[in-house]
Amino acid sequence: MRRQGRYFDLAVVESLDGGELVKTKNDLSIVFGRENMSYIKMFGGNADKSQWWGNKVAFANQPLQQYNSLTEWTLNNTTLNSAGRQAIETAIRSDLSFLKPDTVQVSIISDNWVSALIRGDFGESIMNFKRRENSVGDFYFSDFNDDFY
Repeated sequence: MRRQGRYFDLAVVESLDGGELVKTKNDLSIVFGRENMSYIKMFGGNADKSQWWGNKVAFANQPLQQYNSLTEWTLNNTTLNSAGRQAIETAIRSDLSFLKPDTVQVSIISDNWVSALIRGDFGESIMNFKRRENSVGDFYFSDFNDDFY
């Protein structure tokens, strides 16, 4: 979206249960710049390449153009050990290749929690992720409900 010559988007926060839109008073919050890019690129779209409605509508016959999350898929399908940590780092670097991150450091916090430090020209992000069980994927219709922050 564009407003007064600057790009903006609705603010999204990691709620450890999928992303949630940020609500301030009686309105949805917005962000200017790249605050949402890392999160949306790593967890938006599809984890299994079949769910996100936009892929079916806009890119049904163009699989290379479809928006898919390698990070989310890797996080939910990789054993959390040393090799899994490296695979998650590789997936994050792949999903964020357009941002050219300088640093991607993944730490395994517990058997289902991962923390990632991502640093580059765009700033620094520290994200904590919980493996999702029986998920229908982020930004799928049934993920949206009334628990705004």
